[in-house]
Amino acid sequence: MAARVRLSAEVRRAQIVDSAIGVIADDGFAAATFARIARRAGLSSTALISYHFTDKADLMRAIVGAVFAKAYDFIRPRMDAQSSPAAILHEFIVASVEFYAAHPQAIRALTAVRGNLRRADGRPEFGPEIHDPELAQLQEFMHQAQRAGEMATFDTRVAAVSLRAALDAAALEVSRPDRTDPARYARELARLFASATGQKAVKP
Repeated sequence: MAARVRLSAEVRRAQIVDSAIGVIADDGFAAATFARIARRAGLSSTALISYHFTDKADLMRAIVGAVFAKAYDFIRPRMDAQSSPAAILHEFIVASVEFYAAHPQAIRALTAVRGNLRRADGRPEFGPEIHDPELAQLQEFMHQAQRAGEMATFDTRVAAVSLRAALDAAALEVSRPDRTDPARYARELARLFASATGQKAVKP
């Protein structure tokens, strides 16, 4: 008989989160019971989930954190490799859409969690403020591009919020089974943003 492998707490948590993402993506938020997640993860008991997560809400928060961290690890190095503010923003758009297309289950699960998880008072657990740090950084990149003459003068808050909303829509579009070609979508969205911000040189 083969010896049973004991997973580290970090690996076990990641296994549970991945299984929860799969259940939500395939069957919906309401279907994500500990019993179904345990079956998908191949766990012998839901107690193994309860050991790592206080309740369903705690597990759902972990899903959001995991997807955001995975997106950051995918997108940020691509941005850091660019040499100008305008190029950084272009790569942010393209890499974001590519991430959404590469991880459709994660995107569907994230969307479901954000749309359904509520606090005790009924308010969404994750409201628009979840994007505030990202919006602030996008605005700073835009300010830098404006100072460098790479973009026209415009309200960077309006532009950053609009770009974030466009990317949220892109996430839904390219994670669908009958999705638009992700590469084409990324290219056209980047071109649209470049035109709207008055960039002098638009990447093909």
